[in-house]
Amino acid sequence: MESIAKLVPPFVRSIMTDKLIVRLRLLKPGDVVSYDDLTRSCDKEVRSASGRGALQTARHAMLHEQGAVFATLPTIGLKRLSDEEVVETTPSVMRRIRRLGRRQVETLVKGVKDFDRLPNAAKIAHNTSVAQLAAVAQAAGRVEQKRILEMASVSVRDVAKLTLEGFRAK
Repeated sequence: MESIAKLVPPFVRSIMTDKLIVRLRLLKPGDVVSYDDLTRSCDKEVRSASGRGALQTARHAMLHEQGAVFATLPTIGLKRLSDEEVVETTPSVMRRIRRLGRRQVETLVKGVKDFDRLPNAAKIAHNTSVAQLAAVAQAAGRVEQKRILEMASVSVRDVAKLTLEGFRAK
């Protein structure tokens, strides 16, 4: 019997994605490229369904290959972010994580009408999920961020270590 790895073809990036990567490589931090320019570079509309997918794959490849991060400028195009701008993206992501965590906790708590009738495995999964999501939502909050900043120096290792210690202390 053949292994599943032999049956699954290897991943090959599309020509469109490769053309977009070539265009994105030309950008320096602070540069903006229009959607029209990106469309011309790959001969296909990047705002179409397949074009958006290829553009997302190209952005992901640029992050992994060169550490390049791009912000979306609605109706305009993409901007390659500087290091400082990359750091500035974090608060909006943290708000989103907190909001999603809280909503899912609410969904689990209010959406399960008869917890006692759940099978034991489902009860355990429910309670584990609620606890994890609540912890994530709390950790993503402003109060926790301030607490971590007060405790930590600029060292990344110190921030990570103190963050983990903070979770253990609770």
